Amino acid sequence: MIERQKTTFFSKGSKDIIPFMAVFLALGISRIIILIVPFRVISSWIGTLNKETPIVNSKNKTDSLIRIRKMILRVSFKTPWESNCLTQALCAHWILRLKSIEHTTYIGVKLSKSNTLESHAWLRSGNTIITGHNGFEKYTVVSTHALFIN
Repeated sequence: MIERQKTTFFSKGSKDIIPFMAVFLALGISRIIILIVPFRVISSWIGTLNKETPIVNSKNKTDSLIRIRKMILRVSFKTPWESNCLTQALCAHWILRLKSIEHTTYIGVKLSKSNTLESHAWLRSGNTIITGHNGFEKYTVVSTHALFIN
């Protein structure tokens, strides 16, 4: 099954191989970090607590952000580990940090129908939601982590 997925993905063009591998590696490292590092430590790495970056960006930057979003989403479905919303947000954080792009990571919670607390993470750069864009509006933001680039 993994062989079929790999063949299907790479048949779309060899120019996607390097970004695919970079995102795959970033998702794997992000997942390992989430499993072994306490969240309070991770939260100190991802930006200034309870701050947000501006909600503006240029057309060129928006196109780049959408490409990053699509690649993370596409690769996250092909990993053999769980690439949940926090894993994807942390992956996007590392990629945007390397590209010197300001962004904000959000952590939100909501009460489920069975009265349990559910959490969700999403990442925004400018006016573009990079990860966790499905249903983020239903969550109450409990913390924001802004990465400002000087």
